[in-house]
Amino acid sequence: MADHVMQSRLWLARPRPDVFAFCADPANLARMLPPDLDVRLLTSGRVTMQAGTVLDYRVRWLGVPLSWRAFVREYDPPRRLLLEWTLNPSEIEVTFADDGDGGTRVDLVHRGLDDETRGEYDGWQYVLDCFAEAVAA
Repeated sequence: MADHVMQSRLWLARPRPDVFAFCADPANLARMLPPDLDVRLLTSGRVTMQAGTVLDYRVRWLGVPLSWRAFVREYDPPRRLLLEWTLNPSEIEVTFADDGDGGTRVDLVHRGLDDETRGEYDGWQYVLDCFAEAVAA
């Protein structure tokens, strides 16, 4: 049963509206994830982020191309994004809060991980490092 939850927190020295706007741009996912995943946005045209938006990506896992679809379940700028993924079905909630010093605290909760998938996600710190580097650039 998919019942594992992964939680992580990250502080960024950028204002919350800027961090949220960066994360809410579907084209930036490729910049936020490790380069070896070779993430490509397949959804064409201008994407309006809102609840109900569907985003299609292609990723390479160990060199194998895979389709990856995200459903935007909730979109509450500049506070919260809730996404449902079809590749290893799970839910990712990202919340954004002012840290009091002009920066942003980002909390990430990944729900619905099964035993096998949870092992693959032990590399989340590397993902978060890539994310922080992309937002800071």
